[in-house]
Formats: sequence, structure tokens, C-alpha cells
Amino acid sequence: MMKKIIADNKGFSLIEAMVAIAIIAVGVMAMYSLQIGSVNSNSHGNRITISTDLAADKIEEIMALNYTDADLTTGLHTETGQDASTINWTVNPSWTTDPLLANSKKITVSVTTGKDTSTIEYIKCKP
Repeated sequence: MMKKIIADNKGFSLIEAMVAIAIIAVGVMAMYSLQIGSVNSNSHGNRITISTDLAADKIEEIMALNYTDADLTTGLHTETGQDASTINWTVNPSWTTDPLLANSKKITVSVTTGKDTSTIEYIKCKP
């Protein structure tokens, strides 16, 4: 009679159910960790994109300026951009010894957004 009762038992035991739940929990935690990494990477990419766009915008502004404009005097210039970003540009008129580039200025634009910085360089020649 005992064999018949055991043979007819067709469900999961409590231990099997607990093991299955533990395996599913480990998988869910791994997916959660991947999701956190993905969100952090997307945030970093967004900040880099914003700072690069702001640097490109500043370069375009500088391209439109006259060679003798006050914003193109030698040294460091700073302004605050969108999203509390910091835009720095350095003008260096003596950046090369090449006589063909004697009448030019090297402008380095750096934009810091959060922890990320993008830098673009531009050479402005005297007309």
C-alpha cells in the first residue's frame, strides 16, 4: 500500500520549488545588474554628446568672429553653457614655428558636462 501512495505522488516537492525560485532569483539579479550598467552607459553617452555638441557650437561661433575679436585674444576664456556646463577656450597665437602658419591662432575648446569633457581644436588664420 505504501508503494502505491508514493507512485501516485505527481507534484513538486517544497525543496524543488525553493531551488527553482533561487535559480530564477539569481537570473533576475543578473539582469538587474546589466540594466544598471546600461543606464549608466547611456547617461555617460548623453553627457559626452551634449559636451561635444556645445564644443562644436562654440567652434562655429569662433569661426564667425574676426581675427582681432576680443574673444580671440591670447589666453583662457570661460563661459557657462547649457545644463551648467563649463565652456573653456584657449587662444594660442604662437603654437607653431612654421612660417606658413605665422598669422594663425590655435583655439582649443573644452566643454565639461558633469564628469565628462570634450575637446575640439581649431586653427584660425588671419585673412
